[in-house]
Amino acid sequence: MQISGTLTRYGPAGPQVALVAGAAGATRAVVLVGGLTDGLLFAPYVAPLTEALSKRGWAAVHASLQSSWTGYGTGSLDRDAGDLRLLLGHLRRQHGITGVVLMGHSTGCQDAVRYTQRYCSGGSSGDGRGGGAGSAGVAGGGGGGGGDGPQGAQQAAAAAEPQEGAEVVAELLGSVLQAPVSDVEWLSSYPELGPVAARAAEMLAAGRGEEVCCRLHVADSAPMSAARFLSLYSPGGDDDMFSEGLPQQQLQRMFAAVGTRPCLLLVSGADECVPARDQIVPRAEALQAVIGPRAVLRVVAGAPHNLSGCEVEAVEAVCAFLDGLEA
Repeated sequence: MQISGTLTRYGPAGPQVALVAGAAGATRAVVLVGGLTDGLLFAPYVAPLTEALSKRGWAAVHASLQSSWTGYGTGSLDRDAGDLRLLLGHLRRQHGITGVVLMGHSTGCQDAVRYTQRYCSGGSSGDGRGGGAGSAGVAGGGGGGGGDGPQGAQQAAAAAEPQEGAEVVAELLGSVLQAPVSDVEWLSSYPELGPVAARAAEMLAAGRGEEVCCRLHVADSAPMSAARFLSLYSPGGDDDMFSEGLPQQQLQRMFAAVGTRPCLLLVSGADECVPARDQIVPRAEALQAVIGPRAVLRVVAGAPHNLSGCEVEAVEAVCAFLDGLEA
């Protein structure tokens, strides 16, 4: 696989780089975020997707986070969201990209959800300052005197004015969750991890959650902190977003921010990471209902977790979603 573009550094940590490819001078981009063990060029569809985006005048940003490759073992979703925030600010300032779609693959879906939770919970922000706590953005939509009419227009104009000290980042236009599956269900299929979980829980209780408790030999032998291992392994952990049987109210809170923007659920119809294959479609439909009316579901029949062999269908689905954003 070969993709030409500009390798750019968006933060001081070693892995904080991104490959910016696609259309030259594009103001919109799809930011590609891999899952556990992934780095740049993590799935076979990323090259044809980059080419298709270029033809549509979009850029493709292949993101490397501190959690890429084996870094996930000592990281967290919050750290990943912080990396993405740095990246979106860098893309706005240095590359002229004003709007992005976050496309997460596998555990990268959790990163996309966490980013919206942390920075976009107030809805769309046309000036790219985002919603959420600690930002200077103004949420889109009506309410509280911010509707139509002269007063609403004046408020909108005031919101568009640069604010001193405001954090300017590329606006989040929407998200693509590709292969949103449960890490809890995957890891629980390995009985040998039970004693590891018990040891990790003891370490966490002793205030040693950031210390390494094991290597994840069922994957790539990455060193795992006690806190991150439990986040991925334990029901109700920080990473537990796509398990079967999560309480409805919890799901609604979890995905409320995602539902403020268009979202494509790009699901693999034969995902080997889902224990019960006959539940793939019903669970995807349930997730779509939780996110709300702005969610679109596309199930690629017969596709494996990373959509290998189904690249054409994957690219068509993403491009159709992007075309809908521009309609």
